[in-house]
Amino acid sequence: MNDYVLLKSVAIISLLFLSMVAVAAPKKKSKSHSPISISLLESSGSVAPAFRYALLITLERTVHSHFVFRRETKAGLQIVNNKKRISEKQFNHILSELIALGADKFKKEELPEEKILGVSYNEFSFKTPKGESHFYYLNKDIEKKSYKVKKEIIQIMKRIKP
Repeated sequence: MNDYVLLKSVAIISLLFLSMVAVAAPKKKSKSHSPISISLLESSGSVAPAFRYALLITLERTVHSHFVFRRETKAGLQIVNNKKRISEKQFNHILSELIALGADKFKKEELPEEKILGVSYNEFSFKTPKGESHFYYLNKDIEKKSYKVKKEIIQIMKRIKP
C-alpha cells in the first residue's frame, strides 16, 4: 500500500514539474502580420443581361495567412469563384509590385457624382490598419496617358489567379 501511495505521489509531482516546465519554456513565435486587403472591382453597369459582367479580385493578408480571391460573372452566370491560400513569398511579390507603383498612396476618392447610363465606375482599394488608398475609373479612361500608373496596377490585379 505504501508503494502505491509513493508511486502516486511521484507521478503527481512529475506531472506538476512537467507542467511548470511547459509553461516556463519559451513559446515558438508564430509570424503575425498586420492585415492588408487589396481589391479590384469591375462591372458592366446596367446593360442588357447578355452583356453584364463583374470581376472581383482580392489579395488579402490576415494576421496569420495570405489569400487570393477571384469571382467572375458573365451574362448572369458565375464563371469563377475561387479562394486560395498563397505563400508569404507570393503575397510579398505582388505587394511589392503594387507598392512600387504607388498603389498605397492614392487619396481615398468619393464615388463620382456623374452618372452615365449603362456604365459603372470600377474601383481599386488598398486597405491597411494605417489607412486606405482608393480610386475609381471607367474602362474607357484606362487608355488615357494620365491613367498609365493606374492601368499598370489594374493589370497586376487582373493577372492574379487563385
